[in-house]
Amino acid sequence: MPSFLTIIKDTSPLLLFSANWLAGVSENDGSLDQYTQSSFTATQAQDSSVSFNFYGSFIGVYGAKRNNHGNYEVTLDGNVSPTLNGNSSPAEFNQTLFSQGLSLGFHNMTVTNKANSFLDIDYIAFETSVGRDDEPLIINSYQDSHPAFTYAPSSAWNTSPSNVGTFSGGSGHATSQGSATATLTFQVSDAVALYGSVGPNGTTHYAVQLDNGSPSTFSANKQFYRPNQILFYAGNLGGGQHTLQVQLGSSSQGEFAIDYANVFTAPSLGGSNRLSSGTLAAIGITTTLAILSTLLAAFLFWRQRHNLFRYDARARIMSTISMDAPKPQPFVLSPAMESSIAAQSVTARYGSETTSQKSYPITTVAPSPPSSVGSPVESSFSQYYAAPAPVSQVAMPAPTTSQENSTYPRDEKRGLVLNPPQNYAPRQSLGIGPSTTVSENPPPEYSYVRS
Repeated sequence: MPSFLTIIKDTSPLLLFSANWLAGVSENDGSLDQYTQSSFTATQAQDSSVSFNFYGSFIGVYGAKRNNHGNYEVTLDGNVSPTLNGNSSPAEFNQTLFSQGLSLGFHNMTVTNKANSFLDIDYIAFETSVGRDDEPLIINSYQDSHPAFTYAPSSAWNTSPSNVGTFSGGSGHATSQGSATATLTFQVSDAVALYGSVGPNGTTHYAVQLDNGSPSTFSANKQFYRPNQILFYAGNLGGGQHTLQVQLGSSSQGEFAIDYANVFTAPSLGGSNRLSSGTLAAIGITTTLAILSTLLAAFLFWRQRHNLFRYDARARIMSTISMDAPKPQPFVLSPAMESSIAAQSVTARYGSETTSQKSYPITTVAPSPPSSVGSPVESSFSQYYAAPAPVSQVAMPAPTTSQENSTYPRDEKRGLVLNPPQNYAPRQSLGIGPSTTVSENPPPEYSYVRS
């Protein structure tokens, strides 16, 4: 079945930190820019921990190993790993602190600091699957303004979140009113991810309920502002109609902001990459208008040049073209990291099996919506990070029924492409442009297929 990797940055509300964790700051750490997106979360308190629940078949934890770091342990589905060590001199960044292949299912992982020395978390990666092996993955993206979203009461929501220019498409919905709700209704999916911002002004409490399940509570209140964060993720939903509802706590403080949602599906679940008749009509109209606009622009340009040369050659001047600054892009994995983590995951689960006959699309977050219906989704990603170093292979205790009897695998080297803060100078630029198609039931803002 189509597999994809999802990256959870340390600033995502999905990572549940205990007390005594703080965000890294440049005033205290001159190596902050060595971490992805210049961001990490660290603790120096013994027994402080971070937990993460996920549905998948592979999990990896990544951070730094430095001379002031020490021992830590990982508990996965109730099984405690041998003591691991994060000490290194000289310092090493983007290191694999832990990785494990699993049987596809629901899992819980907790990382615990076992000394009064530092432990930091940069990001977590997990792999999951949808549909059947012989079909592509379809990713539908719904902007906050899409009819699939409803907001209640409407008077409690505004379309001017803080730093809205950092949002996908430059638009978002926000509220600070307790008990306000946002509901996303979507079809034929197997997984859903909701994106928004976090920061010092973020809400201290919000609850998410999927269909008739029990609500899960999170906090978007973080030490520093970060856009494009995964606010909620759920997998193994199955086909049919689903409802995701977010509600602020009655006593919550701060802003809750929605950017967009990604819905993951496949043809066997009812997903489709066919263009609807309305979309085809929209493409025809858009194409016609584009042709007419081009002809008109050419005519005006010719007339202006003709008049300038005929009447007043001295009036010719050089003009500068002002381009809008590019909007910040969500971060995604590089193709190199895609294939390498895929190989690592397969090796962890199946031993020496190769990945030559498997497909591993990367779907951490979708690029910004295209400028016109039916055009390719093209994104520019501006930061290339060195590959995480391997973690030593150690034996695990006997697995539970939800795990396979495997050992911690060795990581292969791989790169990570992230978008840095606006004031951070990029080192290298890469481009990725998957094809775009628009699916139905209901039509998303845009969608694309990865096979």
